[in-house]
Amino acid sequence: YFDYSHIKFYKKEYYEMIFSHEFAKAFWKHLSGSKYSGEHCYKFEDYAGNTISWGYYPDWQYHLQQLVLKREPLKYLEQFLDKDD
Repeated sequence: YFDYSHIKFYKKEYYEMIFSHEFAKAFWKHLSGSKYSGEHCYKFEDYAGNTISWGYYPDWQYHLQQLVLKREPLKYLEQFLDKDD
């Protein structure tokens, strides 16, 4: 008999960590001036297509949003790791 409950626990723990604002701010703060840095614009429109408001996401917020949308979030994070170490 093998109990998988501990695996579910650890999976939940890492998801809570990587999807937190604190993690995202720390992980992506180094992006300034890198190829992953940039102005990530958002725009809100009304039902007629008129712009209500717009602005820019910070890098960490944009990448956190992208991370949440990925089927394999750890693969998304991997591309930002320094592989020379």
